[in-house]
Amino acid sequence: MKTMQAYLLVQGDPSSGSFAGILRNVPGVLTAEDLAGPYSAIVLIRSLSHGPRLEEVLARIRQLPAVTRVLSVPFASCTDERGVEAA
Repeated sequence: MKTMQAYLLVQGDPSSGSFAGILRNVPGVLTAEDLAGPYSAIVLIRSLSHGPRLEEVLARIRQLPAVTRVLSVPFASCTDERGVEAA
């Protein structure tokens, strides 16, 4: 099975508080952590053949009210039926 994943750096309004908790509720988000510095959070998203595409997940995140900017770094990985990365 081929999965597409992307790391996202999310920038937003600092007065909104924690972004990670909000981002973790978006379908397709695997994990999200708050950051200190110019970006508010780092997010790992995944797209499977039966789930939302990366573009759809990215669009949902960009539509969140406090989000001002999102940078993405997509990558592909091949896994077997157990989710183990193929050599």
